Amino acid sequence: ALEHLHERLVVFRDLKMENVVIDVDGYAKLCDFGMAACFAKEGERAYTVCGTLGYMAPEVATGGGYSFPADWYCLGVFIHELMVGEGPFFAPDPAAMREKAGRGIDAVPMPADRPWSGLVCGLCRPEPAERLPVMEG
Repeated sequence: ALEHLHERLVVFRDLKMENVVIDVDGYAKLCDFGMAACFAKEGERAYTVCGTLGYMAPEVATGGGYSFPADWYCLGVFIHELMVGEGPFFAPDPAAMREKAGRGIDAVPMPADRPWSGLVCGLCRPEPAERLPVMEG
């Protein structure tokens, strides 16, 4: 779904558990496009700080300009939450969550024997240019 949106120059900006539903055939569907932004041309960036704190990519949280890699970061947090029961940066209060996210994905204990660990680490790289999927662009 994210790749489909990105091909149409739409950045979703709020991928989280609450914004994914399962249809009658068992397929996952994105819902709640209230935070989505549509770019007029390739290479544009958004600057609005929006989304959900526990899922938010570092470049979104700082308002420094972001694009499609921010969605892939959210996907990494989403997968971690599916597998572990909570996101890698979740904490009891917003300040603790920001501090934990600021340390980056490498500071989060990951079960090395799980095949999804490498995917989550690749999706949640702090630098957008280092983030999976590299097939975009």
